[in-house]
Amino acid sequence: MNEDPRPYAESLAAWLASESQDQAPLLQGEALQDAWAWLAKRSLGEAEYQFLMASQTQEKEANRLQSQFTKFLGGLSHELSSPMSALISCIRIVLDDFCDSRAEEKDYLERAVMSAFQLKIMLDTALDMARIAARTQPMVTEPTALAPMLQEVVTPFAVRALAPQLILSLPEHLSSTLRVQADPLVLKQVLTILLNSAIKFTYLSSAMLTIQTEADQVVIALQAARFDSAPTTCLPAAAKDWWEQAEYEVAIARRAIELMGGSLAFYRVDQNLAPVVELRLPFSSH
Repeated sequence: MNEDPRPYAESLAAWLASESQDQAPLLQGEALQDAWAWLAKRSLGEAEYQFLMASQTQEKEANRLQSQFTKFLGGLSHELSSPMSALISCIRIVLDDFCDSRAEEKDYLERAVMSAFQLKIMLDTALDMARIAARTQPMVTEPTALAPMLQEVVTPFAVRALAPQLILSLPEHLSSTLRVQADPLVLKQVLTILLNSAIKFTYLSSAMLTIQTEADQVVIALQAARFDSAPTTCLPAAAKDWWEQAEYEVAIARRAIELMGGSLAFYRVDQNLAPVVELRLPFSSH
């Protein structure tokens, strides 16, 4: 039996064996260039063509994500400096006995705790995005209860009540039996990424989550909004298009949702309001 002369034979076989779902065998960089060069004077079968085009598409996406990631890291460095400085300053004030009373000490320590939580959320979000970006294999989904997960996602943000006050609203009658078909850890990561980004880029005082079922899908909608007396027309122009500023976060979230068989989209109900982020995931009847 003759050995397959194609330099990408093993990768192609692995990709076909996964029914074109596993991205790990796809070629990139020099290996992809070598494959095209080898095929320059040879005929190309349909399976090979699909394999190489999928490899090329993935490489372009990887390059785009890398560019966005570089921009994201620059912004993250700046964002981390504020809570880090606040944390150090508050602790230093208490340690150096600059407080006039126990109550004042407690106030500075509470501020330090809030700053520490801010740092944790930022760093956890960055790590979550790195894990999702590095993922190449199809996700293993399972029936996942939404109610406890959403509560788990929302709770850490409550400690960010620095200024402005943050209010998070969950649906009042969310059924404890409502389930979606998803990877539980990845879905939690995606919801945290989107919620953090929406709040970070809109500077608003609240974020509302709504959930409904449509046919064989569960729709999760997130919108940053105001629950105070400020008019909605005061929303800064940049905040209206926050998903464009958070392009890396959005790209990572969309990648994860699509790998779970869902979709991620944005729409606007009013020009003066922040956009609604809409996640659609397969409904699970189990």
